[in-house]
Amino acid sequence: EMLRSLVGSEMCIETALTEGTIDIGILSDSVDFSGFETFPFHDDRLTLVVARDHPLSVRSSIHFAETLDYDFIGLQEGSALQEYLSEQAAKMGRRFKYRVRLRSFDAVCRMIERNVGIGVVPEAAANRLKKSMDIHTVSILDSWSSRKLIICAQSYSDLPNTVSYTHLRAHETPEHL
Repeated sequence: EMLRSLVGSEMCIETALTEGTIDIGILSDSVDFSGFETFPFHDDRLTLVVARDHPLSVRSSIHFAETLDYDFIGLQEGSALQEYLSEQAAKMGRRFKYRVRLRSFDAVCRMIERNVGIGVVPEAAANRLKKSMDIHTVSILDSWSSRKLIICAQSYSDLPNTVSYTHLRAHETPEHL
C-alpha cells in the first residue's frame, strides 16, 4: 500500500489529513493538532538572508517589522513557509513587497546574493547555502521565528506497513521545508 502525502500550504495539508485524503503530513506548531496523532520532527529556526553588501548586513539581529520596507525574494504561492510569513506580516498590518517568487531556497538565496532583494529561509538551509554563496544571515528576534515542525496522522497504526516511527525519525533534517 502506498503512503499518501501532499506538498502544499498548512491549511491544505490540515484539511487533507482531516478528510483522510492523505495519510501523513508535516505541520508547524501553529496548527491545532486535536484529532491527530503527532510527534516532533524538526526544530525550524527562520533567519533573514541578505546580500553581503546590503544595508542590513551590518546587523546581527532584527525585528521582522524592520524588514518589511525592503523588497523581498519569496517562495512561490502555496508555499507553507511563505504563507506563514505572510500571516506574520498581516498581524502587523503589513504586506510583502515581492520582487520575485521562486521555487526553492537555493533559487531564493541566489537572487538575494545578487542583491535583488532580501528573504527569510530556515536557518539550516541558509547555513548550508552560505558555504557556496556570498550571503549574510541576520537573526530574527520575533518569537514566532523559532517553530517546531510536527509529523501528523489520523492514526499511526493505520499507516502502511512500510512506514514506521523509526523510518520517519531517520529524516529529521529536511532540506526542503
